[in-house]
Amino acid sequence: MKGKVIQLKRPKTMAPAKSISALARELNLPRSTVRSRLAKGWQPPAADVQQAEEPPKVSSPASPPPSPHLAKPRQSFATTRLVGAAILAIAAMGIAGLALTINAQYGASIGETALTSWTFTGLAVAVDLLALALAPAAVGLWRTKQRGLAVATWVTWGVAAFLATFATLAYLQKNLADASAGRAATITTATATADQRAAIIAAAQLAVDTARTGRETECGVRGPRCLQREAEERSAVGALTAAVAAPVIAPARIADPDPQIAAITRLAAWIGVKVGADDVSNIRLLLWALILNAGGLVLACALGQCRLPPTEGAQ
Repeated sequence: MKGKVIQLKRPKTMAPAKSISALARELNLPRSTVRSRLAKGWQPPAADVQQAEEPPKVSSPASPPPSPHLAKPRQSFATTRLVGAAILAIAAMGIAGLALTINAQYGASIGETALTSWTFTGLAVAVDLLALALAPAAVGLWRTKQRGLAVATWVTWGVAAFLATFATLAYLQKNLADASAGRAATITTATATADQRAAIIAAAQLAVDTARTGRETECGVRGPRCLQREAEERSAVGALTAAVAAPVIAPARIADPDPQIAAITRLAAWIGVKVGADDVSNIRLLLWALILNAGGLVLACALGQCRLPPTEGAQ
């Protein structure tokens, strides 16, 4: 007798009963509508049952921590940025200190009284402080999404930087021009003194030659006129001897009034570029004034360097 194989039917997995509120939230319907549909024999979607039948997903093992070899480049890059920011900040403070000293001196020099001198000095210091602080402030405002205020801050920084640059230009022009004029005067004095000595010696030599000629003419017969010409010749010779024996002034050890301008123009002429002394002087003035008042901009660059790039997790 053969046995029959009876296959048992697997019971259907029923979805867990849900409340009317839960169904209303899922279907985005009012609870009264859901209640009326259930009363008419409506059943919830079968997707809930399939989701209930799905076996629970096995959580994947946690990813291993990043290798220290992969973390080193990012750490090294961040360290390099911070070191660069520190160097820029130190340079910015040094430039700002120099500009502050220069502009304060110029402000003190244009006052006719002590009060006006102190007033202009305080004004120069205030403008320099604004030129230093406004650029980093503008960068910070831009990062915090305050665009309008950041633009206004940049405009104000530009005004302060231009005013500080004008004061620096005046200071540089005054001191560089005075130094150049002093060196030129030294060269002129030394040249004039040497020429004057040469002229005195030449005149004394001419007087000796004239006296000798007169003495030779009159002394064919030695008489009173001959004695007079001999005395004149001796006097002329004595004057020439004194002129030659006069102390020689040491020549000036200055070749050019402004060595920097002379060197640049000489090199430009050697290369074949036509550049005048005034052009070089104007370019130098502009560059000096701009770099001395760029402390705030350099400090803003240092602040930008401090902002590290986002990590991979933040991306």
